[in-house]
Amino acid sequence: AAFRSSKTNEAYLFLKNEYVRVYYVPGGGDKILTRRRLICDGFPSLVDTPFAEYGIDCAFDTEDDKAFIFSTNLCAYIDYAPGTVNDRILSGPMTIASMFPVLEGTVFENGIDSAYRSTRGKEVYLFRGNKYGRIKYDSKERVGTIRDITDGFPILRGTIFESGIDAAFASHKEGQVYFFKGDTYVRIHYTPGTTDDDYIIDKVKPIVSGWSSLSGILPRKNRGVDSHDEPDHEQPYPDQHDEL
Repeated sequence: AAFRSSKTNEAYLFLKNEYVRVYYVPGGGDKILTRRRLICDGFPSLVDTPFAEYGIDCAFDTEDDKAFIFSTNLCAYIDYAPGTVNDRILSGPMTIASMFPVLEGTVFENGIDSAYRSTRGKEVYLFRGNKYGRIKYDSKERVGTIRDITDGFPILRGTIFESGIDAAFASHKEGQVYFFKGDTYVRIHYTPGTTDDDYIIDKVKPIVSGWSSLSGILPRKNRGVDSHDEPDHEQPYPDQHDEL
């Protein structure tokens, strides 16, 4: 899971119950701002919730320092307070169907693989398996129908991403988004409502070739539930807020 920070060219990347905060530059020059840590250490408000214990499966940013986070069929709206440990849960935890009733009975009801904030209003793209859909997170309305990824993103046809997307986040550069799957990533340009102007900016390639700071961190197999074996459980630092 991943989401774009309110701080320019920063993003949070989540690996089950751990995270890192990364400074990224499209085309290279990334660096780790907060090393890999347990979610419960970097986000005290999430202690004893499924998001810290089981991990964050999906997330997307909204306004200011706020984001929606997901773990299996649960969801919460948080103020992640970048650079501090003053994060707060604003709404939830509750089921996805309770937070977004429009998703009840859909493929997204019991879990969302990845999501990213659109450049159009309050719209968000959601992904689950080989399907995607759009919602307005403020009015909780669905936009259009749930479709195959390759129908809405034909440029991904024939790539590893046509069958699913593990993580995504919208770049601070408007109209660009990063998709991740396994040890692979791609950066694309997209235009909501049309596929005519979509194109792959960087070829599909290994994560470590475009994100050198993540070498040794990604890829890695997800660890078991409640596994707190490494890194050592530690108290949060007041000047750090690491999410990945």
